[in-house]
Amino acid sequence: MDCLKMDTTIILPQKQRKLLGFLGYGQLRKKLQNKAEVVNEIDGSIAKAAEFMNGTLNMVNWRFTG
Repeated sequence: MDCLKMDTTIILPQKQRKLLGFLGYGQLRKKLQNKAEVVNEIDGSIAKAAEFMNGTLNMVNWRFTG
């Protein structure tokens, strides 16, 4: 999931740059970064849950077939 941690550098004309600075572009970028981290955490949790479920199913199958 490294694609979420991409570089968000945007080259803009001076006027827009000032406007974005005024609107708190730094804060926006920080929020986006935090969201990416949360998504990474969720993906990790889903992967762990899937592994756990898979292991549980294998145990159940083993009990019934063995």
